[in-house]
Amino acid sequence: MGKTIKSHAKYFAVLASAALLAIGCSAPSDDGASAEQDDQTQSVRVSTDGTMASAAIHLGVEQGFFDDVGLELEINDSPNPPAAVAALQSNEVDIGAVPTVPSIAAQSQGIELTSIAPSSGYPEDESVWEEYDEDGIYAQPDSGISSPADLEGKQVAVNARKAVFEAYVQDAVIKDGGDPNKIEWVALDFGSQLEALRKGDIDVATLPMPFTVEAEAEGAELLWAPGVAFYEGGLNATWLASPDMAGNTEVIDKFRTAILKSNEYANEHREETIEKASELTGMSAEAIADNGKMMYFPANLPVEDLEHISQKLADLGFIEEPVSMTDRVLWTE
Repeated sequence: MGKTIKSHAKYFAVLASAALLAIGCSAPSDDGASAEQDDQTQSVRVSTDGTMASAAIHLGVEQGFFDDVGLELEINDSPNPPAAVAALQSNEVDIGAVPTVPSIAAQSQGIELTSIAPSSGYPEDESVWEEYDEDGIYAQPDSGISSPADLEGKQVAVNARKAVFEAYVQDAVIKDGGDPNKIEWVALDFGSQLEALRKGDIDVATLPMPFTVEAEAEGAELLWAPGVAFYEGGLNATWLASPDMAGNTEVIDKFRTAILKSNEYANEHREETIEKASELTGMSAEAIADNGKMMYFPANLPVEDLEHISQKLADLGFIEEPVSMTDRVLWTE
């Protein structure tokens, strides 16, 4: 069977705006969660974040893992979690990969999203976790900042308020005995953060790859890698099913079978994964390899990992109370 991969940048830009205005509203799907194209193949609309973490599913498509289970994927790459949440909520997308922080925040608002498979995270071996942390907190070498608590009174840039990077920083500052309420938060996109850090308009930039590579090339100093400290291992993103798709256990089981094979393949074929990540991000494969940061695609979906992040977000005040994840995970070992 053929494989269909499409990119709809304008589509997701519109959805991102819609997410800000109507995050609690849901629109009915025109044709249900998935359309059966013939007796053997079903079409499934999938969204990814377009980052290196998307490499596994793209490799899985190329390896024929989804063809093997009778699924044809229409993949839309978008780096905007609110847009992905809005598309899932309105059943415009059947399955999407979303980081755990924005997905749990959405679920705390009553949005019916169900985790069905692991997307990315950390291996079981705690001693190698930092090798899989692709995010970084950066300052100029002469900043005088040596620990998270030193961020009190500093201008710290995040790509969005009350989103994942602010959660990273607040969590680390509290653990270090500081007060995150004394931080001067500045909302800037990642590219603008680099420019502002270069000019001295901000004290600290919070960046994912490939922006971390550019920051280090310009002489910025890595203060700490925040992801592993925040998640403490486990999952940092899951595959979520839309409200309509959540009831289609046949398709979910097929997707899970194929994505777990894809995850395993990506973990075992590092060079291919780097090449695919390069293709998706526009970053050279050499730069990705030289950075030394690896990607890990888990094989399990522990409810306790999601419960841990839910509790942490509640403790930080990002959500009013912890979300019980038991009914928001559909998983078969």
